[in-house]
Amino acid sequence: MTRHRARGSTILEAMLSMAVLVIGAAGLMGTHTHSMSMLGGSQRMGRATEVAEDLMAQIETWDFDDPRLADDNRSNDADLGDSAGLFLVEATPPFDHDETHLTMGGRPWNGLPVSAVRDGGLERYWNVSDGDDFNGNGVPDALRVAVIVRWQQGSAFRRVVFVTVKPNPGDAQ
Repeated sequence: MTRHRARGSTILEAMLSMAVLVIGAAGLMGTHTHSMSMLGGSQRMGRATEVAEDLMAQIETWDFDDPRLADDNRSNDADLGDSAGLFLVEATPPFDHDETHLTMGGRPWNGLPVSAVRDGGLERYWNVSDGDDFNGNGVPDALRVAVIVRWQQGSAFRRVVFVTVKPNPGDAQ
């Protein structure tokens, strides 16, 4: 007796193969969607970093007694760089200066324009803490400055924070 081998595939096998392909494609789509979201977030963080670096560069050129470096809100001095994350949760975080202070006292602003920052969905702030007098000569040695740039991502805020020290050129050491 001769046995014949079945050739080809059954409809059940074809449907099973299609199901495996659909599940694989759905997984790839999920991965693609997640990677696009991550790319958007990293691009926004890169832009926020550029904005913060620009403001830091401008602050370096300001005089030590520039009104834009006044400690206007002493309540944030203990947490100058926002370790508590208030800039992540509060609609109006505790800041010393924001966009409206860029030309404070009639000073020139040579950095990125306000419109470029706002159009990018970013908010720019800086906090100042009055100078320390480590050498005890009665003259502040330096100011501590934190630049915070934040943006809304989904239902939460994200932020970058840069902290620097601005030495007082008038402090005789």
